[in-house]
Amino acid sequence: MQYVPIQAKTLLSKRTSEVGWFWNERSCNPYRGCFHGCTYCDGRNTYYHSPQPFDRKIEIKMNSPELFEKELLKDGIERVHQGGDGTLLDFYEIDVPKRTPRFIVGIGGGVTDVYQPAERKYRITRKLLQKCWEFEMPTTLLTKSHLVLEDLELLSKINKADWMNVTFSVTVWDKTIQRRLEPQASSTKRRFDALQELRANGIHGGVCLMPIIPKIADDMTNLNRILDEAVKADAEFVMWGYLTLKPDNKKYFLDKTVRPFYPEHVSYYLDAFEKKWYTWDVEVVKKLRKEIKDRGLSEITPLPVPFGRNKTNLPLTKKIYHKSYELSFTKARESMERKALIDLAKKLITFPHSVTSSSNEVSSFLANLSEFQQEQLSEAIAQTNVL
Repeated sequence: MQYVPIQAKTLLSKRTSEVGWFWNERSCNPYRGCFHGCTYCDGRNTYYHSPQPFDRKIEIKMNSPELFEKELLKDGIERVHQGGDGTLLDFYEIDVPKRTPRFIVGIGGGVTDVYQPAERKYRITRKLLQKCWEFEMPTTLLTKSHLVLEDLELLSKINKADWMNVTFSVTVWDKTIQRRLEPQASSTKRRFDALQELRANGIHGGVCLMPIIPKIADDMTNLNRILDEAVKADAEFVMWGYLTLKPDNKKYFLDKTVRPFYPEHVSYYLDAFEKKWYTWDVEVVKKLRKEIKDRGLSEITPLPVPFGRNKTNLPLTKKIYHKSYELSFTKARESMERKALIDLAKKLITFPHSVTSSSNEVSSFLANLSEFQQEQLSEAIAQTNVL
């Protein structure tokens, strides 16, 4: 294993409105490359400029906490807490009232794990979480690792001050299959145990059932076991998605997993991913969604109300996004209607004025919507009862 300390130029992603998945508007990764070595990982694609070999050379963004703080301050976000990190500053902890609207920060993502073994050595994720607490930023985190529990106290502080959500990526329950797919990641059981402990401490959390692996781990026996474990762990949601295989990781996945362990499925993968990088089994999806609903779980993460955001608009945002989500199963995923709904949700989530009020700002906002968007917004307002 090679650890390469680097100095990043920037850290937080450009401001976007991430609707539906984790609701984060900006995200960051303190590491590049991932020791977990999942054979299906999309991070192996050259698009992400990850170091190679992907699971043996890990770049450490040593200045992540400093950049994170600098970029928050540049946005005009004031530090609320001073201290609380085990230093002498604890003796004169200072609280400052919040003034600037907050946005949801995402720590980690699908192409590296912020709690891979490098975290035990460098503690960059912990330092970022400390900054999230100091600035009272609502935070969401994605991981495959039980090591997240080492920061339980800090996660609880963030959740108490604002909002904290931890999502565990899960693919398969069977130990043998899991080790073939995720050779260095925590076992699925340890992830669910960690989720259960986080939820017992009041921290928001759930499952990212992703990727669902066609022919290998998309049987209902596996999927139902994961849903049952999610219920036992008190998960708030189970979001899901099928495998993506772009050109760079397609060959790796076939060579490392399919050919040696599942040769009977080689022809399927060659055909299914010949001209596209995403596919799903319609019948499996129907059954999975029904099982999620029957267990009282949501397919969408909770949507917090960050400080300074309009409390009326956020329920409307979720309603409209949910409709776009449903459209993806009845129409083309890139249909004009779905795109228009997602665009409307992105506009709503950051609009500072209640769209049900009367003002020049609201009139201008509504005037810039398409006729279809105006109709959908009116319908959402009537259904959500926010008047």
